[in-house]
Amino acid sequence: MDVLGRGHRGKQLGAQIPGKGTAGDIVMQVQFPLHSGRILGLGGRILISAVGLAVAALSATGLLIWLKKLNARRRSAQNTQNTHKAMSARDAGSSAARP
Repeated sequence: MDVLGRGHRGKQLGAQIPGKGTAGDIVMQVQFPLHSGRILGLGGRILISAVGLAVAALSATGLLIWLKKLNARRRSAQNTQNTHKAMSARDAGSSAARP
């Protein structure tokens, strides 16, 4: 049971009994133990830590893959531009040589 009170007067303001109260109260009481892994003991803490590391790793690898694709698109667009310029120059040179 959690007792709520004022520190300087010692007057009790209320009490919170785990597992009692409205549905919202119970959700709020379970939220921290669930998100910290305490609800399953040491195994839960290890699981929560592993999931956190997996999220970080997936975020980093996703960013790297996106950057590689972005660079590949830019190189492809630049190669296409260079090819069009070369073809235009070749066509202009061959038409100038014709009488």
